[in-house]
Amino acid sequence: MALGDAQGSNSHLQVADDEILWRRIIPDWLHPLGSGAYRPQSMSFHDRRSGNLSVHRAKLTSREQVLKNRPKDSVAAFSCSLVRSLGLEVRPDPDMNDPSHALIIPSPEGKKAKKIAEECTWEFLNPESIPS
Repeated sequence: MALGDAQGSNSHLQVADDEILWRRIIPDWLHPLGSGAYRPQSMSFHDRRSGNLSVHRAKLTSREQVLKNRPKDSVAAFSCSLVRSLGLEVRPDPDMNDPSHALIIPSPEGKKAKKIAEECTWEFLNPESIPS
């Protein structure tokens, strides 16, 4: 059982439209735009395994915590309202080790994943991730 299931409808478990969500981006998921700029590939926002996409609620964590044990990854940021505008749900899914964890349900596919990839910003673009 997730932590949120046992706590009912506490306000910290509701994800507001104006909340910023973070998605960890591995180096292989960088898409070059030219002039040295990059954005995440659409596949960064699609989870084929679980059917739901894991994200972090920025207000409940830190970049250091999200990147713990992942020294080469980057962090993309986007709003909960963007996700909901695509007809997707954002549900808190905290656990004892990560109170910021949330799920996008279902995992975005195709045009929806591409829209998030095109509209997100970098919370942190790791210089070690950029191909030389």
